[in-house]
Amino acid sequence: MSDSTQITIDSLGARGDGVGRLPDGRRVFVAGGLPGERVAAVLGAERDDGVSARIETVLEPSPQRTEPACRHFGTCGGCVLQHLNQTAYGAFKMDQVRVALARGDLHPAIIEGPFISPPGSRRRATLAAYRDHTRLAFGFNEQRSNKIVDLAECPVLSPRLVAILPSLRETLSKILQPGQGMDISLIDSAGAVDAVLRPWVAKKGKDQLPLFMLERLSAFAENADLARLTWQNSASDDTDLTPVAWRKPFTVNFSGTSVTPPPGAFLQATPQGEATLIEAVLRALPKKAKVADLYAGCGTFTFAMAAARHKVHAAEGFAPALAALKAAMPGKPVTAEKRDLAREPLSARELDGYDAVVMDPPRVGAQAQAKMLARSSVKLVVSVSCSLASFVKDGAVLTDAGFRLERLDVVDQFLWSPHIELAGVFRRA
Repeated sequence: MSDSTQITIDSLGARGDGVGRLPDGRRVFVAGGLPGERVAAVLGAERDDGVSARIETVLEPSPQRTEPACRHFGTCGGCVLQHLNQTAYGAFKMDQVRVALARGDLHPAIIEGPFISPPGSRRRATLAAYRDHTRLAFGFNEQRSNKIVDLAECPVLSPRLVAILPSLRETLSKILQPGQGMDISLIDSAGAVDAVLRPWVAKKGKDQLPLFMLERLSAFAENADLARLTWQNSASDDTDLTPVAWRKPFTVNFSGTSVTPPPGAFLQATPQGEATLIEAVLRALPKKAKVADLYAGCGTFTFAMAAARHKVHAAEGFAPALAALKAAMPGKPVTAEKRDLAREPLSARELDGYDAVVMDPPRVGAQAQAKMLARSSVKLVVSVSCSLASFVKDGAVLTDAGFRLERLDVVDQFLWSPHIELAGVFRRA
């Protein structure tokens, strides 16, 4: 389907597209369109909720439109809202939250934010690389596509990560053969970089990397002054790892505690976002509380609460992350256990001994654990979430059990994207 038409943009959709109507009444989602604009657009693929479109010409621009910060805007899927001015951008984030909360019948007494991380602050990113018969493409994916945008700049990544991209590109061009691709996860912690390479097709035998690849990867790690470079043979197995160049310690400081995370570990995307979420958690807790920290990861909130003189029990299902947390526990008021909270949530009886519960589940949320919290005698839950939809779903379970959403902090760690993170304080009378 290929057609061209003039469209008036009425609003911004949840994915950051401009939303309008076609003459036949169907909704149209125009990438790069802003409310109030009239555009000439080429219609594209049908969607369940309407039709996608791309702009040919902005006929009447919105006063909210501003100059994008990156040359890749419009193709790169990482930042879809660079053309929206700061005031309107913040309002869009908050409107998304308020609409979703209202649909879930959640009405916080206090809502603050968005707390927006600045450009150049992203310390964690995963890029893709693919080599065809003529060249290497290396960067982020295009919007809703498997095609890779060949990255020349990135204003959201930390300067340390940006600095190593040229030498990483050169190395990948030498080790990838035509038809091969891989994902590359990078983490910057205080200027030290952790890199994990994951081929799209696993090699037979995780320790059977060809000598020429080991030599080139080791040279890259040395020249780029990486702390660690690790080969992950299988994208579905976070433990199938081969150290290639572990040159110096790679640690993360969690509220004064030095933790050595496993390669490619989950960390909050920006230091500023992490600090805001920690502040929201600590603000909610009573003095010297006994707290269950669920989905604890490597200890982002665990050690912040311990430093604030709370007694913490951490539960985490990913063994390497839990091992990192446990290694940093000695001398602190912290206990820990391995627990798959989706399959084996803490029971109501186990929860009854805690003054508060902090949970930071993956994107799918914490339905099983929320149901146990609803049955328990716990009176305070701080829910940290990277998904607005699952936050509302989990929150509905809690409010049905007598909790009230007392305060909500809206955090933006993924600048110029529609992504939103939340820290909600649920209290039961």
